[in-house]
Amino acid sequence: MKPRRINGRKCLSALAFVMTAAMVPAHAPAQDRIENYIARYRGLAVQLMHEYCIPASLILGVAIQESGACSSRNCKLLNNHFGIKAGKKYRIPGTDHITAYRSYENDTASFVHFCRWVSKRKFYPSLWNQTDYAVWVKKMSESGYAMARESWQRKVLFFIRKYGLSELDVY
Repeated sequence: MKPRRINGRKCLSALAFVMTAAMVPAHAPAQDRIENYIARYRGLAVQLMHEYCIPASLILGVAIQESGACSSRNCKLLNNHFGIKAGKKYRIPGTDHITAYRSYENDTASFVHFCRWVSKRKFYPSLWNQTDYAVWVKKMSESGYAMARESWQRKVLFFIRKYGLSELDVY
């Protein structure tokens, strides 16, 4: 069997592609999306923190988890950043989609409703002005906010820590 001759240009192109792919982290698009999400909503989260005494880190951490940093279907179609349900299923006006999730006029309305919802929970008075986001995450999870409680807690805490969201929690 005769050895095949290697095409130098193709070999260099393939090597350059492999090296470039190895240098770009697989999570880069998600990380960029999350960083852009934080930049977009950090001011609103801080404003709501001062109004409702709920840590901005918690507001953003939950929003990132529940909306996929604005990539979830609920967020795109309903402006629902927190996975809050409507009570019963309904058809989204002008579409064939049926959902049980609440629809909001805009992003701000979703954030405000979340803070109002939290402020009406039994755990809220005991956490008034509490800046320890981990305590808030635990209490929210225990209240039944998320179905997969432990997994949800880990994910929300991960986002808060990875993106340094606790730096926003200055009353």
